[in-house]
Amino acid sequence: MLVTLLPAALLPAARPTRARRVEMMAASPSALPKIETGVAAHLDQYETHDGRNVLVAVLDTGCDLAAAGLQKTSDGRNKYVDFLDCTGGGDVDTSKVVERDADGRIPGLSGRSLALGAWADGVDSFHVGGALLFPLLPSSARGRIQKERKASFSATQHAAMTEAQRALDAIEADSTLAADEKSEKKKDAELLLKELKGMMEKHDDHGPMLDVVAFETDGVWRVVIGDGADLTSATPMAPFATSQQVGDFGHGSETSYCVQVYDGGDTVSLVTDAGSHGTHVAGIVAACDDDPARNGVAPGAQILACKIGDGRLDSAETGTGLVRALIAAKRYGCDLINLSYGEPFHSATSGRVAETFAAAVREWGMAVFISAGNAGPALSTVGAPGCISEAICVGAAVSPQMMADQYST
Repeated sequence: MLVTLLPAALLPAARPTRARRVEMMAASPSALPKIETGVAAHLDQYETHDGRNVLVAVLDTGCDLAAAGLQKTSDGRNKYVDFLDCTGGGDVDTSKVVERDADGRIPGLSGRSLALGAWADGVDSFHVGGALLFPLLPSSARGRIQKERKASFSATQHAAMTEAQRALDAIEADSTLAADEKSEKKKDAELLLKELKGMMEKHDDHGPMLDVVAFETDGVWRVVIGDGADLTSATPMAPFATSQQVGDFGHGSETSYCVQVYDGGDTVSLVTDAGSHGTHVAGIVAACDDDPARNGVAPGAQILACKIGDGRLDSAETGTGLVRALIAAKRYGCDLINLSYGEPFHSATSGRVAETFAAAVREWGMAVFISAGNAGPALSTVGAPGCISEAICVGAAVSPQMMADQYST
């Protein structure tokens, strides 16, 4: 399998008239409460005040870079400026440097001898690493693929066990065999059947092993990924901010990803989402669709996607991931930060996370929006870090119209 690149997204179609947009938004108030929040009325009066020239950092599970409605802004710019894995979960050690052998191949960390394509012409040395596919995938995709692969393995294994049992039955029924010969053949057949049954009972699928190859050309690092020895037709990917390239891991995962390269090629980050929550949040913030009823609050805004949900922790966040994301938001010059994470706390106003959030507001000039959380009403009704004084904490509210549309049958 060679990782395939997704086609570039097309620009949005021509926008409907203002009257038609208001009519469409009013017809679907439950998708996003634009009427209750005043968004519909504001955009009706100020058509271009839709988030243009605003950069929002979405700190979440990460985002699906191929999601519909999150490809372009209302004025035609790329929706995502970059996608960063702040958890380190997708980091691949590529510090090992190799050169071509006499056949023009390079040794992959998987043990494969990798055949290179024309994309490697003129390159003398390559950084190589390896990664298992399953830990990179969100749990929903990983579970689905594991189930499908197990079903395929089980079908093949059952067929082999059936054939082995038939061979054993034939040996026992063969009256022409001498006793010693029959005993020897029967022992071999029984051993084969036992091994096949053992493989079925102890089946443990670790998933495909990916070879990761990084190299530098014309001052730009590029990455090739594959799970086979033939990489001749692979398409190198540059870091997302450079090329806007998006790949798909294949194997039926339907999981998009991009790459980042750090430490002079010694670390490659394979960046994908740890769940659908971040894409959902990004859509609420800034989706831009042909149908305005499916637009977010600010369809003109751009997004810096920062993954703080660690797939190794079932998409839970860590303090290190939060601080890295905040630093990235500063580096990219974000105007707003959205964090739809939170949990009960013991002390939320001290420590590096709280200090960095405070710096984002007081020193870096950012507006920080954090969810109140889903707990309560009781102690910790407002979770951390939403309870810090510097943030704008957002709680849930449901209007009668939203109740009717979303909860009635």
